[in-house]
Amino acid sequence: ASDNTETNLTASEMAQRVVRPVPDLDLSRIKPQMGGESVPTGSAFGQFEVSFMADGFAKACVKTQSNSPKFLDFLRLEPTASRIQMALSDQQLCIKNLESGKDYSVQLMAGATFVTALGHNYKSRELIERSIEIRDLGTALEFADKGYVLAKGSSKGVPIFTTNVSDVDLELVRVSERALNKMLSNMREGLGNISRGDLRQLLNNSATPVWKGRHSINSARNVRAEKALPIDQVLQTLPEGLFLLIAADAGDEKAFLPSRVGKGIDLTYAVTAQWILSTNLGVSAAKYPRGMSVNVRALDTAEPVRNAKVDLITKANDIVFSGETDENGVVALPEPAVRGKRANAPSHLVVRSDKDFSFLALDHAALDLSSLDIQGRVFNSALDAYLFTDRGIYRPRETVHLTGLVRNRLATTDGVTDVELVMYRPNGSAYKTISTELTRTASFSQSVRLPADAPRGSWRVEVQTKADGTTIGFAEIDVQDFVPERLKVEVAVNQEPGLLGESVKFSLLAKFLYGSPGSNLGVESEAVIRTLSGSELGGKGTSAYAFGDALQPFKGSSLRTVSTS
Repeated sequence: ASDNTETNLTASEMAQRVVRPVPDLDLSRIKPQMGGESVPTGSAFGQFEVSFMADGFAKACVKTQSNSPKFLDFLRLEPTASRIQMALSDQQLCIKNLESGKDYSVQLMAGATFVTALGHNYKSRELIERSIEIRDLGTALEFADKGYVLAKGSSKGVPIFTTNVSDVDLELVRVSERALNKMLSNMREGLGNISRGDLRQLLNNSATPVWKGRHSINSARNVRAEKALPIDQVLQTLPEGLFLLIAADAGDEKAFLPSRVGKGIDLTYAVTAQWILSTNLGVSAAKYPRGMSVNVRALDTAEPVRNAKVDLITKANDIVFSGETDENGVVALPEPAVRGKRANAPSHLVVRSDKDFSFLALDHAALDLSSLDIQGRVFNSALDAYLFTDRGIYRPRETVHLTGLVRNRLATTDGVTDVELVMYRPNGSAYKTISTELTRTASFSQSVRLPADAPRGSWRVEVQTKADGTTIGFAEIDVQDFVPERLKVEVAVNQEPGLLGESVKFSLLAKFLYGSPGSNLGVESEAVIRTLSGSELGGKGTSAYAFGDALQPFKGSSLRTVSTS
């Protein structure tokens, strides 16, 4: 039989299945007539794997031996909801926007088309059932990196990633300059999850607790949220040095925080930690055969820092060189100072300017690639397509303009074959297949008109090769009942400070975009009290001040709605 041949079970095999039913499709017992080829054993419809998306809803995906556009017509999901979307791509079925705390049942009706390893099609004769259990993720708390430099006066805080954590307990311990040598080895190992023994050793030998507080995290359930801890405002009130910020879930009363050590509590080590250096000094060093050149610049302006004191510290914690930067922010270290071996080998640089302090480790890698994605994009086929649209959102009956390029792995047009566009509805079913002709440069342009009853949601357009139907590129569009802007509204508020108990007056000017005034229109307004941003404070000459509680900021308060015309 040739490719794409569909084969059903014989009458005797079907009768045997009626007498001896099985709960799932047993591929090893299906023997269609395909030139001696037997359908591979194993499951053609596996078990679902659940993950959570950025909006807190869950996504369940399963591998299936099918690429048929009609495969989704045989699927039934209970319970269902309008927001749930199903899509089949590269033999993987994904169901999106599932709710946490619910159990779902998936049924694949008899007649669904599967494909063998050699490309032959066959239809199932059994009802296949799968269950999906959606449960909340556990709590998680972690910092973004091993070490973090806070630029004084310009930082927005230390980033922290949380999942299902409402409040975070924070504590700071300080390590003095003379203890840096010992701490640098610990920084190389990383302290993303500091152990109980490491923290106890720090507190006993070189680190001193200097501050503790609590920060509220407002995020949706099952979402890995990134928040910025405004710890820089706390550091401004503390002596200079290297700080270790320790964070724990406020709901965990046994987390190993410094303030709980020695109080007779059986503590766990469920904490995460991050080294912090608050400075405005950016230090770089270049080693060459005759010595080393050190460059010091301000992090906020990138201007050279003059007369900064630079000390070279060895592994034995000795100062073997001291100097000051010139007008270009540069100081040259002689070759004898940097050629030491073993205990006399250079360990780090300590830089001071006025009351600012920074350091640079010299025995680390010149560039740490561990936190950088250097692998590049992975190609799944011999061809690659770049597809884009004229905009991202459309209404029913509107026309989608598609433009694309097709290239091989070397980004040339050699070996590029004909392609077609397949447009999928939000539920994953195919809406239309469009044949397109490539130009001499292996590019194409195509227009597709959306139907009047186009389902609202995320549509997917795939670029597939005509030869084997491999997907080599895609683009997504959003179909919604949005209304384009017709009015231009300007609001002017009295710039004088408002006093408690007094009313605030504002004027409103509305115009239609075609020019005429927007008269006799209803107006609804809502006033919100919030704190001023840094740029707004700068305009009032108070940029050096901060108002309110930094760790529990004022989130704003809405006043009553006013209706007028």
